[in-house]
Amino acid sequence: MICHKKIYYALLAAALGYLVVLQLTAIWPFTIDDMYISLRYARHLAEGHGLLWNLREAPVEGYSNYSFVLLGALAIHLGLDPVVILKAAGVIGLLLTIAGLYLLARLALPKPLALLPSMILLLYKGEIIWAASGLETACYQAMLVYSLYFLLKGNGYQSYPENHKKGISTFYLICFSVLMSIASLTRPEAPFVFILFSLLLIIDNPRPMQFFATDYSLCLLIFLLIYLPYFFWRWHFFGRLFPNSVYCKGFEGHSAFSLDLTYLKLIWPFLLVSLPVLFQPRDKLSLYFWTPSALYLILLVQSDSVAAFYNRLFLPVLPFLFILAVQGLYKIVREFFGNTVDKLTGPVCITIGLSILLAVFFIPIFSLSEYRYFSQMPVEGEKLRDRVLQWLDVHAMPASTVVLSDSGRIPFKSNLRFIDSYCLNNRKMTEDKSEPMYQRFCANLFKEKPEIIILTSLNQQGKIIYTPADACLKQALTQQSLYKYKAEFKTPEAADIYQYEIYSLNH
Repeated sequence: MICHKKIYYALLAAALGYLVVLQLTAIWPFTIDDMYISLRYARHLAEGHGLLWNLREAPVEGYSNYSFVLLGALAIHLGLDPVVILKAAGVIGLLLTIAGLYLLARLALPKPLALLPSMILLLYKGEIIWAASGLETACYQAMLVYSLYFLLKGNGYQSYPENHKKGISTFYLICFSVLMSIASLTRPEAPFVFILFSLLLIIDNPRPMQFFATDYSLCLLIFLLIYLPYFFWRWHFFGRLFPNSVYCKGFEGHSAFSLDLTYLKLIWPFLLVSLPVLFQPRDKLSLYFWTPSALYLILLVQSDSVAAFYNRLFLPVLPFLFILAVQGLYKIVREFFGNTVDKLTGPVCITIGLSILLAVFFIPIFSLSEYRYFSQMPVEGEKLRDRVLQWLDVHAMPASTVVLSDSGRIPFKSNLRFIDSYCLNNRKMTEDKSEPMYQRFCANLFKEKPEIIILTSLNQQGKIIYTPADACLKQALTQQSLYKYKAEFKTPEAADIYQYEIYSLNH
């Protein structure tokens, strides 16, 4: 059985074109509100005020994507639309990921199979959503993909089917360290990935101590020269090892294992078919592909799932497992049919078919209703927030303080002082662990007496769900006379209605 080569590559190109162009076109209106958190810092930086959430206040690191804050500030400084720039950066990151994943897959797979991991990745709706969201996810994903490629090439790995390694390439190792240092300016967990890759590199060397002292020392030095100045600057400026968002969402035990379980539900079929290649004797290549997911499962074990739907925080390492899955299927097929040449012959064709079936059955793919939802609801959400902004422009004094949990577009477009009741930009909420964070915030807020309190909720078929602090505030506001109900804004009637309730201080 021989597949027609031209037909196969034409179909593959058409499928990739559809998955990239049409999906991105359909989903382009989707912009996550959290993107505007970074842009509020970027706006203040571009205006010369520094990296501040509120002017004339102690700094708080409410973002976790420093390089994207700088990119947003540059766009604002140049008079460009920062939203378009950040979303375009995500699309570029997606395209680079596809190309880089092919290069990486060629180290483990024959050429006809090397594009399958990219195709599987593009089928996953979470990949497309977060690439167009305005966050750093796709760019960071591309950085990790190319970092691992440079690392493996630097360690002597060659394109399949070569099973022996060449000598160490210092050039590729330097590229690896530079790219990982940039990744470490993009996401706070990247240094842990660098440590993991470094350990794997040393383990995967017959003379680890000699390798570390000679070939790898320059690589490590370059990383430290780029990353350490940034690390010590932000430690001095913000006074903490990690961004405030890590203390808010990374160490909260009430959501322990939530993200991990969601990720495991997605990847278990791919891990299952990867078993034949996971523990092959004398073959350490698979270690580079599955250990990053294991690391992220550890790092995110207690993380909050808010704004991390569709495995956003795991997406940077997800592509590596797809390479393993295709590799595992290919090994199973070859064991059954016997070793053959790695062209478009029977085993390769069967592996292609099995990979497509695996993806179709187990990868969450966009439905037409989801396309409509993610193209329409973000627009309605922006209109809703703009109505709140108009109300604030009319009724809020210039020096007013506003309490708001949905602290994205509204604070970005406003010059008022905002207290983030969802913690990300509120350092006080993470400094005292004597009692539950949101209950403590709720109890202390009425002592401060901010001028305006805005409650955020989601009405799901009659069931109203408040954010944690707002649930407490709602109960307190109904039992006091200090604040008066002023207005309510909501999205149009639908199964899910997003709404804001505004209360102002009685004078």
